[in-house]
Amino acid sequence: MYRILIIKLTEYSLIYRYEAKVIEIIVEQILLKLRSIHFSDDENLIGMHHRVQDAESSLQIDNLNVVRMIGIKGMGGSGKTTLARSIFDKVSTQFDGISFVENVREVSKGHGLQS
Repeated sequence: MYRILIIKLTEYSLIYRYEAKVIEIIVEQILLKLRSIHFSDDENLIGMHHRVQDAESSLQIDNLNVVRMIGIKGMGGSGKTTLARSIFDKVSTQFDGISFVENVREVSKGHGLQS
């Protein structure tokens, strides 16, 4: 991967004379590569794989022009946040902007909702 990046860097420096433009292109390329890597440790969580698959299929992310939402409910400590985080980690690479908000109730009790 590094060898390819160096070759592309040479190509970009020949095409673009401005250093800032070359840096911008390199950063974009690196971000694209990083987005394709699945950073999650849900493989180590017992019983989570099937839950993540079920939730992901319910979301039907094939059509990105449609807003979809699922609800996750259960007793405290049953793994709701862990499940949501695993799903988020798995599908977030398909979006330009992402945000994972957790423990909203606890944070909003003390400080109210803040942006």
